[in-house]
Amino acid sequence: MILEKSWRYEKKYLIDKSERIYVQALIRNNKFLFKEKFKKRKVRSIYFDDLNFSSYYENIEGLSDRKKYRLRWYGDTFKESSNAQFEFKIKCNKTNSKEIFKVNNIHFDIKDNCKTILEKTLNSINNNELKYILKKLRPLVFVEYERIYFESFCRNIRLTYDNKLSFRRASNPRIKSSIFKYDVIEIKYASYNEEKFLKYIPYFQKRATRNSKYINAIHYLSIL
Repeated sequence: MILEKSWRYEKKYLIDKSERIYVQALIRNNKFLFKEKFKKRKVRSIYFDDLNFSSYYENIEGLSDRKKYRLRWYGDTFKESSNAQFEFKIKCNKTNSKEIFKVNNIHFDIKDNCKTILEKTLNSINNNELKYILKKLRPLVFVEYERIYFESFCRNIRLTYDNKLSFRRASNPRIKSSIFKYDVIEIKYASYNEEKFLKYIPYFQKRATRNSKYINAIHYLSIL
């Protein structure tokens, strides 16, 4: 298990697709000189929750201390992945961190369902603590998107731009629901870099909002 070394802030922004070109220009053209850090890549996650939808309701109620559970990998949805990891996304007051567990090669199929997804996930994990927790959870939704990574010249602020979002039910991943209306930006920085963020944000000209891809998927797919 790896615990991220520091707590960080994550500010989220919904971007109407009509604003895409303008906003990407805004990201690049300011005194912070954001540059792409990595090549864009496909991000894939399966979110898990218990029978009471505890993670969902903790988020909806805005609890200051809460967790989300997800399996994450990079690449195509239905090809074997060697880079998967299971994450506990931890929220404490206004900052975030993660507990990360390495996962062995895993391969989901478009014919899978909640039962087979959970079985494959459990079989790919060696950590007994994580297996114990997972047995109390169930997979609910796939979240898929392409991510572009930016970093400020001073290297203290990271920004990701997510587009081509789509959701699938874990119970029937054949059907993909694409999100055409908006993209998502996340600005991430360590808690001790708050002052640098406050200097940047006037250039960005957007207002942060509460946003969770997991919550959006639950609503969009009418799971509750």
